[in-house]
Amino acid sequence: MSETIIKKIEKRINKFPKGKIIFIKDFAGIGNNEAVRQSLKRLVEKGKLRKLSQGIYYKPEGKMWLKPLFLLCSSRRLLKQTAMLL
Repeated sequence: MSETIIKKIEKRINKFPKGKIIFIKDFAGIGNNEAVRQSLKRLVEKGKLRKLSQGIYYKPEGKMWLKPLFLLCSSRRLLKQTAMLL
């Protein structure tokens, strides 16, 4: 029996460090674009990921009361990672 798309994505996310910015393209080859988006949406609902923007997520770290500070750091990290893609 083959693994579901969500399980494959979850396995890959578990290997990422906490706080990592994650893009939909990080899961290319696992399934079609819509199936990956739907799986990521479900992982957000389960609390495994947080959504920053359309197609951009991060693996949460720390306590939720640190969220405002973390989002500031994540925004800076996102800008750095996006700049590296250009």
